Amino acid sequence: DKGWATRILRRERKMSNRIIEEFMLLANKTVASVLLAKNIPVLYRVHPSPNPEKLTSFINFAANFGHRVSFGLPPQPKFIADFISGLRGKDEQEILNELLIRSMQKAYYQQENIGHFGLAFASYLHFTSPIRRYPDLIVHRILRQVLRGEYSPAKGASLKSSLTRTGKHCSEQEIVIMQAERETLAIKQAEFLSRQLGEVYDGVISGMLGFGFFVRIVDVGAEGMVRLSTLEDDYYTADLEKFEVVGKRSRRSLRLGDKVKVQVVRVSLESGEIDLKLVEDTRPTKRRSKTVQPPKTGTRTMKTPRKRRRR
Repeated sequence: DKGWATRILRRERKMSNRIIEEFMLLANKTVASVLLAKNIPVLYRVHPSPNPEKLTSFINFAANFGHRVSFGLPPQPKFIADFISGLRGKDEQEILNELLIRSMQKAYYQQENIGHFGLAFASYLHFTSPIRRYPDLIVHRILRQVLRGEYSPAKGASLKSSLTRTGKHCSEQEIVIMQAERETLAIKQAEFLSRQLGEVYDGVISGMLGFGFFVRIVDVGAEGMVRLSTLEDDYYTADLEKFEVVGKRSRRSLRLGDKVKVQVVRVSLESGEIDLKLVEDTRPTKRRSKTVQPPKTGTRTMKTPRKRRRR
């Protein structure tokens, strides 16, 4: 409506999308294994093993939901995949999936092959994708030289000197691009909610700070702040180690992953901040169409729900 969003819809991921994704993964893996076997310098997409401390913190948090988790020593991708599969259909699925992703290290580009932990591939690169990336083009050029018999050790030496710089640059630019995507989505979500002041939505507690907690609005995908000073039934303090806030008198606890109802009370289009108020279940919840849940990372004032981490 005149440039303003009237609805936010969930992008449907069909079986055909999943099949194409598997083809893409296989193509990327195959090209990587061929070039690796020939000892051809190339730009790999690598994903290191998780940080043990972060993974231990996640395991301790998952125990609050009754999950006794062991990913092995060292952590094994299969055990992590099995745990994720076991969450399907459970209330805590989204929050635990999201926190587990945060416990992982980020994938990036480099010349040295160290494998891809998340995909459990010994070697992996970006050869094809729905969007053409510069690393894809680099791989295309190298592969074309090999297939045409134009590759030589001299060209390999030249490649080695440039791939280190190129990998670093592409990894840095990927972060810039993802941040721009998140900010664009956040702007549209904030614009939408600025016309919904006073409306009540279902939400999930998605983050904690000393002065309040974040709630992700289920139908919109946006995240707003509930400040502890707005909780009128008690005096609440935050326990950031346990990811919960607790009432001093009532001992009422609100923790990460809890489902709540919130009212939109303020939206700043300039900063993207959304202020929410916790409400009791005394009025109808705003109902809208299924909504998109974009990637979750970036600034905490407008964090958006998770999308699968870029591989």
